[in-house]
Amino acid sequence: MKDTDICNIALGWLGGNLIMSMDDDTTEADLCQANYETSIKATLEAVDWTFARGRARLVPLVGEVIGTDYSTRFALPPNCLVVRFVSVTGTYRDTVTWEKERHELLANDKVLFIKYTEYATDPNKYTSKFIHLAASQLAADICVPLTASKTQEKMLRGKVEMLIDQAGGSDGVQSLPQKVTANTMQKARFRHIGGY
Repeated sequence: MKDTDICNIALGWLGGNLIMSMDDDTTEADLCQANYETSIKATLEAVDWTFARGRARLVPLVGEVIGTDYSTRFALPPNCLVVRFVSVTGTYRDTVTWEKERHELLANDKVLFIKYTEYATDPNKYTSKFIHLAASQLAADICVPLTASKTQEKMLRGKVEMLIDQAGGSDGVQSLPQKVTANTMQKARFRHIGGY
């Protein structure tokens, strides 16, 4: 899988000419070149994709925090797009009050652990659902300049929202805690009838 493959999926849906490279001397290549990175980032930000999940232990930055209720600043990893979870222990058992500002995280603790979505740029790591959603996002982003159809753009935006809902549901259940919780609840529900 290459970035141009995602571009060509989007272009195919729009009835555009396929490209060999984003450096081709065509309108389609120019539009893909201008919109590809933004479309990929928007797709990554939309869902907590497991293939783009990162974890990090943050340490405080030097310098005071001015004009907020927070005492400590932390630098986020350079490739961090979205912070998904913040903890002082690295587990889901604690809650932390925090705020993201610029590319920093503000809090009142001395050490923080985060789960985040990173800017994943290797198309070979993308899942099929991500590719479908990214191509839909790109198609929506280049639709009007390529086809002059706001109606088609509106339909594509609706498709993007639907695919985000589907991807969030399917990609988000790939973890043991959700399965254990569901199994535990099922056991509790049927215990009184001798089901387990």
